[in-house]
Amino acid sequence: MKTDSGIFKEGTYEWNIPSLTLMYVDKTEKFGFKFATGMSHGYILQSDKTSEYQQRYPDAGITEVKVNYVWKDNEIIQLGGLTF
Repeated sequence: MKTDSGIFKEGTYEWNIPSLTLMYVDKTEKFGFKFATGMSHGYILQSDKTSEYQQRYPDAGITEVKVNYVWKDNEIIQLGGLTF
């Protein structure tokens, strides 16, 4: 996977309609997955960062942290799924 910022990561993925799991360099990232309405080939990946931020700031009383990433694929995705 290569981003517009030039970051390149190689690995595998598992995808079904509501979720996407990326596995690379001894790391696994799980995302909620949905199509972005009003955007051709646009997708929204949602990552739950609650546990990470609760550990980082244990006295802050954090109850929920979710991050949305908007991803625009400039190529048509084949019916078999995403290609990384």
